[in-house]
Amino acid sequence: MTRESKFSTGAEGNDAGVPLHVLARAAQRGRRKARDRFARRLQAVVEVVVRRRLAAKFLREADVEDVVQDVLLKIVTELPGFEVRSEASLHQ
Repeated sequence: MTRESKFSTGAEGNDAGVPLHVLARAAQRGRRKARDRFARRLQAVVEVVVRRRLAAKFLREADVEDVVQDVLLKIVTELPGFEVRSEASLHQ
């Protein structure tokens, strides 16, 4: 059984070994836990990008956190229409 099929059947546990694109595909199929795990994993990446790009404009931590939350919400909202081809397609 592959990781993707194991995950898609509802196997629980640590998702650190589950590729991000597998979580994205499961989230696209409506799996709430996969969506939550996908967002958690992506949060660190989004936070790094936001801090690099907006650090001079947003000095308060609360502002950075708000931007990160807004970006993650947009990503999760738009995920169903995104073609997930591979892990690399999620980093564009």
